[in-house]
Amino acid sequence: ANYLVGQGFNEMMTNSIVNAAWFSEEELQTMVKMMNSLSAELNILRNSLFETSLQAVAHNLNHKNNSLRLYEFGKAYSTSGPGKYVEAEKLCVIISGNKNEDSWKQKSTVSDFHLLKGTVDTVLKSLGVIADTLEIIQVPKLDNHIVYKLGNQIIAGAGEVKRNILDKFGIKQPVYFAELNWQLLSELASKETA
Repeated sequence: ANYLVGQGFNEMMTNSIVNAAWFSEEELQTMVKMMNSLSAELNILRNSLFETSLQAVAHNLNHKNNSLRLYEFGKAYSTSGPGKYVEAEKLCVIISGNKNEDSWKQKSTVSDFHLLKGTVDTVLKSLGVIADTLEIIQVPKLDNHIVYKLGNQIIAGAGEVKRNILDKFGIKQPVYFAELNWQLLSELASKETA
């Protein structure tokens, strides 16, 4: 958190209860449904911080905050059947808009995927965790999606949000999203320091 704040990131806190309409039938199979949901829009527990992050981006853009660096430590939930539930700690990082503002010294430059990747690399390095492999994996919601692996475990993933997903949230500018398996990374980091 200290590193991210030092790099100009702001912490966000989003709701872990979300709208099932955001997800495909395939995704809903492994998601935890609410028995007594508060409303039709809040009826399922998120399986990632992705959708709630985009909701926060859309909210900021609607209020003319166009250059965003946001992060959140939060929980994601999944199920493999009745009574089999998993709660996982995640860290998400989201970047959109300009890297810097116009000034007399320099023109503003637009954020890009390299800024996001550099941030993820530095967070991993600060934990003393170095990925064995980087793989490009096609996923439905992100372009240029890279996955950081240690052994056969995925420790982080990062990419550019696809245009059709941004359209669903009314977002008109590029957005870069990364999610880190904070639970696993914390365990690995504590082994490194032990």
